[in-house]
Amino acid sequence: DGTVLIMEDWDALQDADGNLMFDDDGRMIADKMTGNRFVMEKNATWSTDNEDWDYAWYVADGSPRPEANFEGCFSCHAYRTDRDYTFTYWKYVSDAAR
Repeated sequence: DGTVLIMEDWDALQDADGNLMFDDDGRMIADKMTGNRFVMEKNATWSTDNEDWDYAWYVADGSPRPEANFEGCFSCHAYRTDRDYTFTYWKYVSDAAR
C-alpha cells in the first residue's frame, strides 16, 4: 500500500532527414516535447479491477492527458496477478542477487 510506480516514455529526436540523433555516449536523445509519464499507485482505500491499483497518464508538460483511456492499463496489467499487477524487474534483480 502506498507504492507509486512511474514510467517515462519519450520519442527519440530526429534530424531534418528523419535519422535518429545520438549523444556522445551513443544513446538516443529524448525529444522532451513528446514525452508521456504513466503512473500507477496502490492505495488500500481504492477498489479497482486490479485490486488496489489505479492509473494516471501525464503529457510532457506535466498536465494530465485529457483524452486518456485507462481500459488498456487495467486489461494489460490484469495478466500480472502473480507480480501484483506490475511489470517491474524487481523479482529478476532480487533473484539474480542471490
